[in-house]
Amino acid sequence: MSSHPVGTVEERRQACLQAAVRLGEMCGYDPLHASRVAGLSLRMFDLLEELHQCGEEERFWLHCAALLHDIGRIEGAASHHKATLDIILTTRMLPFNSRERTIIGSIARYHRRALPELTHDHYAGLLPADRLVVGRLGALLRLANGMVSHFEGDCDLKVKIMPHRVDMICAVEGPIPQTAGRFPQADLFEVTCQKRLRLRWERMRSVA
Repeated sequence: MSSHPVGTVEERRQACLQAAVRLGEMCGYDPLHASRVAGLSLRMFDLLEELHQCGEEERFWLHCAALLHDIGRIEGAASHHKATLDIILTTRMLPFNSRERTIIGSIARYHRRALPELTHDHYAGLLPADRLVVGRLGALLRLANGMVSHFEGDCDLKVKIMPHRVDMICAVEGPIPQTAGRFPQADLFEVTCQKRLRLRWERMRSVA
């Protein structure tokens, strides 16, 4: 018997996202942080479509991974990215099939620390096409998670894609973060997209 909720694709996805939120609450996650990271990740996804060439299903996977990326903190902060993967792979609260669990769990796992490697069993067990998706979506989550720690409130993101580089301009409310140029969390993005990423912060323009 399928574990998927009955209904349309969109209804199923909404049920899965709601299950992810419930699991996050049970694990004591920070809902504001998760929401901000998810929003920025999805904004990047939409702006960089020509690079990652993923569709609505992959966007849904990224959304789930962004909501869940910190749930492993319930077992401690140091290796919470690994604990997050383990929880996603094993919990009955998430109505994913085996492939979805591994893809979403892997995206969440790579939001920090090590880059994907074939020595990681969960990653090596994926089909090559799915490993490519994990790398590209994991790169967006990694960037978003790194960026949200540098500003509060809303941001307005713009990107310019060039042959060998991507310029990312992030306009924020309040003080401009004291970081620019090469961004440490851009490592996975630069590996998967084969382009350098340059990040620039600006102050958000007020509307008269």
